[in-house]
Amino acid sequence: MKKTRLFTVLLLVLTLVFGAIPVHTEAASKSVTVGTAAQLKSALNSGKYTKITLSTNSSKTITIPEGSYPKTSLVIEAPNAKIKNRAEVKKLVINSARKLSEYAAGNVVAVRDDKLTLAVAAAAGIKSLTVEKEGARVKLTNKGAISQITVTVSADLSITESGNGTLEKVILKAAVELTINGGAETTVAVRKGAEGSSITSSAPVRIVAKANADVNLLAGAEGSRIVVDNNNVSVSYVNGTNDTVSLEKPDNSVVTVEAGSTGTAQGSTVTADIPSPVASEGSASQTSETASSGNSSSGTTSGASAGYYVPTPTPPVTGPQTYTVTFEKGRGISDILVGTGYNEAVSIGDA
Repeated sequence: MKKTRLFTVLLLVLTLVFGAIPVHTEAASKSVTVGTAAQLKSALNSGKYTKITLSTNSSKTITIPEGSYPKTSLVIEAPNAKIKNRAEVKKLVINSARKLSEYAAGNVVAVRDDKLTLAVAAAAGIKSLTVEKEGARVKLTNKGAISQITVTVSADLSITESGNGTLEKVILKAAVELTINGGAETTVAVRKGAEGSSITSSAPVRIVAKANADVNLLAGAEGSRIVVDNNNVSVSYVNGTNDTVSLEKPDNSVVTVEAGSTGTAQGSTVTADIPSPVASEGSASQTSETASSGNSSSGTTSGASAGYYVPTPTPPVTGPQTYTVTFEKGRGISDILVGTGYNEAVSIGDA
């Protein structure tokens, strides 16, 4: 009896000093891991959890039912499964999945998978998408509306837009291989930590470069704009579109980049190179150097007739300039376009 009373007194003292000792902590009661679609639905509808993890090795398609769960974060760990998400949650974290199709509107999505195929449906949208796994390869097909994508690590991101799909902005915070196919104009911000990024686009883009980057603009990207933020930034560009694109220098002056031309913008200094020819038939290739005063440029062509663009020299030159093109037997050239800045007449003669 004395021992029982003594234990009771000691427990009372501990309770008064340290507070009540719960069997389960509050934090633990707010998280749960489920393995099936039925368990997931039950956990969502219970309203008890702030974090639900779906963990399964199933290769079946799992549908997350429609509903609004603004206080619940959902974590997907299903490397073999196709996930169809119709739920609006606080945050959707994809640690692994074979494919995720998003049918909800306005979710915040974090990708932490090595390799993921992500599809956004026509009536759906993503408020914010973040790629957070180093070396990840993410293939995104967008028919809906995405406000912003942020890539915080070195990764490969391929974006294809179709239908009425829109993407407002992509932010690169590390060296990223970014490809954009189709769609309306998208702003691409190359932040300071993203030096070495490569951007290839067949859709109009407005690229704001605060770090060195390579830009390859393809047919479909006509009207694109490249903004070089400061004099320490170097941007190599290829205008493979069928029209001009603009390049804004740190001093706010704008250079028109002709179709088919290549070059480098080092701060406010823009050096245009002789571009690869655009063949009207067959194929053509050439090797050349930047046109400059007193120098000559040369090229080689094969296939049918081709057009060459001789870019504007920087600075303008005054003396005669020679551009030599070597043709295979029976081949010809359709035209040579000459940029402004040449004060002498241009003549074409036989070798």
